[in-house]
Amino acid sequence: MYTPKVSVIVPVYNVEKYIDKCLKSLVTQTLHDIEIICVDDCGADNSMTIVRKYADADNRIKIISNKHNLGLSTSRNTGVARARADYIMFCDSDDWFEPDMCEIMYNTITCDNTDIALCGVNVIYEADIHHKKSDSGYFRIKRPGIFTVTEDLTYKTCGTVWNKIYKRSIISDYGIRFPDGLKYEDVCFFNMYMLWAKKISFITDKLYNYRRRSGSIMNQSFQQNTVNHAIDGMGTAAWYYEYIKSHGLLDAKTVYFWRNVFINNFYFALDNALNPTHRREIFDYAIGFIRTTATPELPRPVAKMLEMILMRNDTMFHGVKYMGGIICVKYYTTRLKIKLLGIPIWRVKYFGNRERFDLFAFIPVWIRKSPMVRVNL
Repeated sequence: MYTPKVSVIVPVYNVEKYIDKCLKSLVTQTLHDIEIICVDDCGADNSMTIVRKYADADNRIKIISNKHNLGLSTSRNTGVARARADYIMFCDSDDWFEPDMCEIMYNTITCDNTDIALCGVNVIYEADIHHKKSDSGYFRIKRPGIFTVTEDLTYKTCGTVWNKIYKRSIISDYGIRFPDGLKYEDVCFFNMYMLWAKKISFITDKLYNYRRRSGSIMNQSFQQNTVNHAIDGMGTAAWYYEYIKSHGLLDAKTVYFWRNVFINNFYFALDNALNPTHRREIFDYAIGFIRTTATPELPRPVAKMLEMILMRNDTMFHGVKYMGGIICVKYYTTRLKIKLLGIPIWRVKYFGNRERFDLFAFIPVWIRKSPMVRVNL
């Protein structure tokens, strides 16, 4: 039995309309030495009938069936556990690869001798067209090449799992898993993986086709549903916290966790919870987590953001406009910016324990040490 170069994991659930295009893009890859692992998550349509037809015609397709519907995270974990190749890729069953994606990704990560490689994304809008501007910034790759993995680079890199190729050895050696039963699992998995990656390759070519459609997980996040999907963002933050704690990384990654994982996930959850009841649930979850896990001392900007949550004050997490929009204030964990009539006039940037005050957003006023402050738990 041959050993494939790349294992592609494809969870399948109620995608009868899309699965044919997905599988066709995989079986026609220019890199033939791949295995395609389709995980049947017990949907109610004819998706698996289509998958089985492809599997009968192509022995590179392997089918794994869950006993019942377990969700995207667990299905991906199941696929990874059965993968045989040294490198792993993911494809959502309503999306598709460009014909040479596997070949380019595999050649890049092996020739560059890096731990992870990622490519550009082409977004197809069947829904949520209002996210086009933010998508453009999120998926944009500024320049190709090999880079050393840092916290700042990790934070600024899109966390989706399907436009990347991974080393199976890193996933298995460090027990990296998608958070079972939770949505928004991609960024959690990516953050865990990047704890161990040393080098990363960027490819500017748009090799992955991502379909924004009605009924998808992300689309449901932006609807006022009876189910609080958004709160899973907080659950994935807790999952990441337990992971770094169990691997002895809590001290080294405490600031990164609170600033770049917890607060960002809180912001995401709150921003996408349109139901007032859901917003209260998110605050309750966040407050309980802070009170049980936050350390007494944190850098000033991080502590201030946590205190805003403890006071149930989310005004600091959005752009606040005064006097009919004449003055606009935006406050994040890394910066504060004030605009007058749309012109930046004041900015504070936080660098660890230092603060830089910029007048008109480019004239530095002074740099001073920022005191550590106690979170009022």
